Amino acid sequence: MPRSKPAKPYRDFPLFPHGSGQWAKKIRGKTWYFGSWDDPDTALKQFLAERDHIQAGENPRLLTGSSTPGGHTVRDVCNHFLTVQRQKVDSGELSPRTFADYMKTCERVIGFFGKETVAATLKPSNFSAFRQSFPSTWGPRMAGREIRQTKTLFRFAAEEELVDHLPNFGGNFKQPGVKVLRRLRQEKRNAHGELMFEAAELRSMVAQARRPWDAMILLGANCAFGNSDIANLPRNVIDLAGGWIDYGRQKTGIDRRCPLWPETIAALRDSLLHRRLPVDSGDSELVFLTTYRNRYIRETSPGKFSDGISGAFSKMLERWGVKRPGLGFYSLRRTFETVAAETGDQITVDHIMGHIDQSMAGVYRQRIADAQLLRVSEHVRLWFNHNQENALAK
Repeated sequence: MPRSKPAKPYRDFPLFPHGSGQWAKKIRGKTWYFGSWDDPDTALKQFLAERDHIQAGENPRLLTGSSTPGGHTVRDVCNHFLTVQRQKVDSGELSPRTFADYMKTCERVIGFFGKETVAATLKPSNFSAFRQSFPSTWGPRMAGREIRQTKTLFRFAAEEELVDHLPNFGGNFKQPGVKVLRRLRQEKRNAHGELMFEAAELRSMVAQARRPWDAMILLGANCAFGNSDIANLPRNVIDLAGGWIDYGRQKTGIDRRCPLWPETIAALRDSLLHRRLPVDSGDSELVFLTTYRNRYIRETSPGKFSDGISGAFSKMLERWGVKRPGLGFYSLRRTFETVAAETGDQITVDHIMGHIDQSMAGVYRQRIADAQLLRVSEHVRLWFNHNQENALAK
């Protein structure tokens, strides 16, 4: 539940409690923020120090030598950060989805702190108030991601010397602990079941899916491909004759090699046979295109991306009677991980998943034998086909 606004410390207190969690005052038609509800004395001191400058039409947070030092504004920091991240997207170092998330975070930071606020002046009380302003509909995981991305933004500012030191975020601006997230997962599991598909559900989904969704679902179950993997899959990484796919994971930069099931090969052949030419010639090598011949995840405007997989798949699950809270296309990766782990060969499972092995063994290991990949893949396939007997022996 959102916190109730506090009463003024005393009747003539010049500031009012703003819904953002800060004490504020409207001066010359603009609302100025002076500090957290939890510390009205500090907020009053900042107001008294800055009031005359503001009434004179000046921004005290840009004036060197005033009680608030000058320097790069929050807008400067965000613009520089997004410019660098955009370059990473163009070079393939950063996914468009992550860039879109960074852009939303910057919009929230600017909207809350104010675009002309000097970044170096932000204090623990400011970050605490920002945390309190998060929508009440956000759970711990969403709040944690916003906190992590905000800290990434200001660490970047310190590294680029846009601020002279890393801000003190304070004790209230921390990501939820592991125990909190673990408890949340358990509560969801108890309420809605596992965030994975059962074999019978998968078989039913593939049987009902129209081209090319049958191939997309099979790739999720067979090779643990997620949304971006599917949307960006090029034809030249697939060896249908040999039954293999070699496709590095963009998110981690890890090489992946996965044996293809006969069911997956058949669905891919059919999809490629009926594939139409794309609207954009730059998408000519993509395996999957939407009904309108566009890539499934694409930039519709600067920093805004359309994901044609998540929404469409969610509607399909509802139509097929498989819809449960938390289930989506990415649940196919969870399904593969869960079933494949039964082999006891986590190294091979991680390779197919595209996970990073940060151990010393991972540094020295040069490859995974095809026989290991086939063994893990066949175990998942036998589970999928509802014939688990002697799966590990295969």
